[in-house]
Amino acid sequence: MVNGRVAGPTGNPITLAGLSLLGVWLAAGLPSWPRRSATQAVALAGVVGGATCLVLTVSRAAYLGVAVGVAALAVAWIVGRRRRALLILASVCAAGLVATLGYGLVSGSDAHLLSRLDGAQMGGLTRSDSLRVALWREGAAGLAWRPLTGTGPGAFVIADRLYRSPEDRLRQPWALASDPHSLPLLVASTSGVPGLLLASAFAALFVWTTWPRRRPMEDDDGSVRPRAPELRVPGLSYLAATTVFVLVSPLDLAVAVPVVFVAAVTCGAPAAERRLSWRLPHRIWRSWATALTVLAAVLVCAALAAAVVWGVQWYRADRAFAQSLRVGSPAGTEKAASLWSWEPFYSLEAGAKTWREGLAAQDAAAVARGRALVQQGIERDPTGALGYADLTLDIAQGRLAAAVDELCAGLRWNPHHPALQGLWGYAALIAQIELKDEALASELLAGL
Repeated sequence: MVNGRVAGPTGNPITLAGLSLLGVWLAAGLPSWPRRSATQAVALAGVVGGATCLVLTVSRAAYLGVAVGVAALAVAWIVGRRRRALLILASVCAAGLVATLGYGLVSGSDAHLLSRLDGAQMGGLTRSDSLRVALWREGAAGLAWRPLTGTGPGAFVIADRLYRSPEDRLRQPWALASDPHSLPLLVASTSGVPGLLLASAFAALFVWTTWPRRRPMEDDDGSVRPRAPELRVPGLSYLAATTVFVLVSPLDLAVAVPVVFVAAVTCGAPAAERRLSWRLPHRIWRSWATALTVLAAVLVCAALAAAVVWGVQWYRADRAFAQSLRVGSPAGTEKAASLWSWEPFYSLEAGAKTWREGLAAQDAAAVARGRALVQQGIERDPTGALGYADLTLDIAQGRLAAAVDELCAGLRWNPHHPALQGLWGYAALIAQIELKDEALASELLAGL
């Protein structure tokens, strides 16, 4: 439970709320399945589970998505004159509303949907809304910074480090955001305008494929491609709900995987031969079939073997790192950094612990090894603030100018970071008190 909201197996109430939207798809398909069948019973259980997750997570984005999905479903059923299904849908919505209000009264104000909609105390925006608006600004700034390439796939955290407001940075200096809570901004800020255009083209092609047509689509051999409305309505209702949800919420696999699956089902089976499809000529396929099959099998086996080896290596590194944190020994962190050097956090933690122990024991080799590990972590992620904060070794050894140069590089990627600014000021203090160098202290303070 997080403030009266259930996180569930996903570890996050928002993610569980996005998963609960599958209930819209299952509910929309109930009238199409045979009555009193095993399939209908399983689908009904899924609807109940989705409604339960929706109520317990108290996600406004999920409620908004469900409202849009139910509205789309209601319109389709009104056109299809499914009066009985509409009555059942209205009853379910009424029961869900009663359950929502009842859960809010039992769990307290934090879990009350109406209280989460009240933003009067923050100038019309709730705390969650203020966070979303700040992340949207960061996403727009990241797109403006690199409109062609963005920050890189999965690297929205760079935009968060660069464009977080000084107030938020001071309040939570080590907090990071990996998603702008909006799918279009996520694609635009991490993949640039070309990525956004590609995603938009993909969405447009999907809409064109699933759009209702007056005449059925025919294949070249004259056979009719099945496009029954019963196959499209559940999928389109669910996709309408998830579209609204991902416009204002972070994207997670618990949402992305069901969306891909439902979208594929909604599109239906591809036509055997169509104008926009292409098949390898039979003569070429007959000549190269064996070689291509063997090559594909080898590549798949190699990829699976590499995934297993690297996965075991990463697991061993993470286990050694966790064990070192329990006993407080740098040996485990060094082992983790050597097993999986691609994770900068392992190297930074191992380096900081190693050089501190080496400095206390007057062990020059340990200090050098620790410095090398910290530099390795910075090279893996030059935009992170933690690596530059670990370079207090330069300050401890009196190399103040070098320390300030490193801190300046860190502040370019993390403007207004209080820890880096504090270390810069601390270097000036050391210059004045311990080194008795007033000129150097004044120069460092002027730079700060």
